[in-house]
Amino acid sequence: MLARGGRGGGQKWNRNGQPANGGKPVLRDYAKRLVQWALSRARDKAHARRKFHDAKASDPVRAHQALLKIGELYAVEREAKDSGMDNEALLALRREKARPLLDELETWLIDTKQAVLPKSPIGQAIDYALSNWTALNRYADHGFLAIDNNAAERAQHRHLYFTGRLRSS
Repeated sequence: MLARGGRGGGQKWNRNGQPANGGKPVLRDYAKRLVQWALSRARDKAHARRKFHDAKASDPVRAHQALLKIGELYAVEREAKDSGMDNEALLALRREKARPLLDELETWLIDTKQAVLPKSPIGQAIDYALSNWTALNRYADHGFLAIDNNAAERAQHRHLYFTGRLRSS
């Protein structure tokens, strides 16, 4: 592979003078990487919810409280989906309803963290939520982001399965 000009090595070229990416449009590659970056930065509420679900065996009361609060956030999203809101209306709804719920959840997480063992399942779930708090809340500041990325993960999983990269022998 040879690099030609530009900053940071520029476009990669093979020995025949063709683009090293097989001639695929660079914009498509860039868009794919941009979507992957956005998904990685907008943390998945479903992951946090699963951690609280897993903690139900050891601390059912606190885990249930957390799951109820997270469920209220999903109810806001369901309301938006049922009414067919566009991104601007969804953002306004999130600011009106989801933002106060998120603030309430954050307060509950901080208060509850003091009362649980850090290595317990509920302590680890709380720690995960608080350490990823900014990324977990990014969806509330943008109407185009989903509350979780389950659909994207399912699509990626199907793609990996059907291309043979995920199949077990």
